[in-house]
Amino acid sequence: MYDIVMHLALHAAEYIIRKGYCRYFFHEESIGGMLYLTNNRLCFRPHPIHRDTPPIDDIVLGTIEDIILPVKLGIFSQGIRLILRDKSDTIAFTVWRRKIWQKAIKMACLSL
Repeated sequence: MYDIVMHLALHAAEYIIRKGYCRYFFHEESIGGMLYLTNNRLCFRPHPIHRDTPPIDDIVLGTIEDIILPVKLGIFSQGIRLILRDKSDTIAFTVWRRKIWQKAIKMACLSL
């Protein structure tokens, strides 16, 4: 297995809590990349093969209202879905070990 480098520039006093490969769902398209959880934000960086993908704004942790774990047909897990406080959007990612991601994001939001 190979590791593709997808860089994340950290701000002052910011550190990475968790990172992992994921798929981001954008307008019926699934985009592979790396998801980073820092103490301030949730960041998605697309895989280099998706260079034509428009940039995806980082999600400030304070704007997250809830993190749900959707299930299809009561059986198949469907990643995580973020509900933003202004209710303007929901953002969906497929991640490995989604319950751990959910807990990590909730803990980071509480520690703000």
